[in-house]
Amino acid sequence: MDEMSKDMMEFAKAFIDNLYTSLFSLHKHLEYLRAVLEIQRKEEATVVLEKAKAIGEL
Repeated sequence: MDEMSKDMMEFAKAFIDNLYTSLFSLHKHLEYLRAVLEIQRKEEATVVLEKAKAIGEL
């Protein structure tokens, strides 16, 4: 390979590595947000259940 091809291959590898790292980071952030939303839904369901019990519906 000539020098230009080697440089292009190195750039492509660095670009793909960076892209993979960014996607993995995004995946981890989305997992965290999903966990937070699940906790919020459970808390909201608990509040609704407590209010229903308080007014005697359950």
